[in-house]
Parts: sequence; structure tokens; C-alpha cells
Amino acid sequence: MQRQRNPVLLTSPVTHHLRGKEAFTSLGVDPGFANLGLAVVTRQKPGARLQLETLDVVETSKAPKKVMRDLRVAADDQRRLRHFWNRLELVIAAYMPQAIGVESYAPWPGQMGGNAWKVALAYQLSMCVGWAHGVLPMSFRPDDLKRRLLGKNAGTKGAVETRLCAEVDGLRDALDALPKTKREHAADAVGHALLAIEEAARMRAMFGGTF
Repeated sequence: MQRQRNPVLLTSPVTHHLRGKEAFTSLGVDPGFANLGLAVVTRQKPGARLQLETLDVVETSKAPKKVMRDLRVAADDQRRLRHFWNRLELVIAAYMPQAIGVESYAPWPGQMGGNAWKVALAYQLSMCVGWAHGVLPMSFRPDDLKRRLLGKNAGTKGAVETRLCAEVDGLRDALDALPKTKREHAADAVGHALLAIEEAARMRAMFGGTF
């Protein structure tokens, strides 16, 4: 007996999120396999200062050697990716962002060593969580953030952080509360949340608020 298939209507819930709302909230992600930076930023109305809603760095680590003797590395990687997915879903449920800005990069020989593909997995996972929950995913390069904040493609992480703190209320205190090893990931996440808000504003203007 052949199973009946129920027809599924595929529609994009993203339209609802970008239309008819003055306040705009975005989730920024700095993808990594050991550390995934997360930040939620809100702009209450056009031209208003940005408000930091939450800031976090999600950590994962390899399973203990005792466990890895009987477990493939690929299976353990799936465990770590599920942890990232679950945390992203919790943040989306709590803050209901309309867009997600994710940092991307173009790896070249030597960059990130043999783990570049794992960072790429974290990047793709973040984008997919956005699509799965009707949150418009946007991809930005590190150079995009430097040009926006410093007016050029080059610049130190410290200079980027200083400019971010000048534009996002509450960011300085939140960064100061983090360990030094997590600070850079968190700041980058905030930067890409900022880029997502500004990109969404341009898209709204281009499409008459109906994108």
C-alpha cells in the first residue's frame, strides 16, 4: 500500500519579520567550533542608538580521550554542533530577532590550520538556524565590519571594539565582564549584529518595507 503524501506549501516567513515594525532586533554570530560568539542588539527606531540585549560565547570541547577511544571524531563533532544549534534556538526564542548577521571568511592555505572546515560548519549551521526559524540570515566578511567602523579594510581588533562600544549602549560593561579569551568572539558577534540591522534597513527602503 502506497503512503499518502500531504502537500506542503513552502512560503518564506522572513517577509513577516522585515515588514511593518519600527524597532529592529538582530542576532550576531561569530562562528567557531571551540567558541561561538552570540550577541543580540536592538534599535528601537531609525537613527536611535543600539541597545545590547545579551552577549555570550558558547564553548564546546572534544570529548575526553577515554570516550574518544570508542567514538569517531565525526560523531563527537555532531554532538558539539547540536549544542550550538540548541543554544541558537534558545536565543531566537527569547529575543525574537528579525535578522541574523553571521561572519564569513574565505580561507587560504595555512589559515585556521586543519580546522577551517569546522569553522565553516559552524557558519553554515548558524545560517540554517536562521532559515529554519524565519530569521533572515545575512553573511558579512570581517572586512565589511572594518570598513563600516574604521573606514578602511585594515585595523586592529582593539580599534574595532572601541568603535563598537561607542555605538552600542551597554557593550563596554558586558565585554569587561568576559574573560579575555572570549572577548574578541563576543565583540565580533556584536559587530555583525550591527551590520545586519543596517543591511535590513537598506533592504526595507529598497523594497518599500515589504521585503
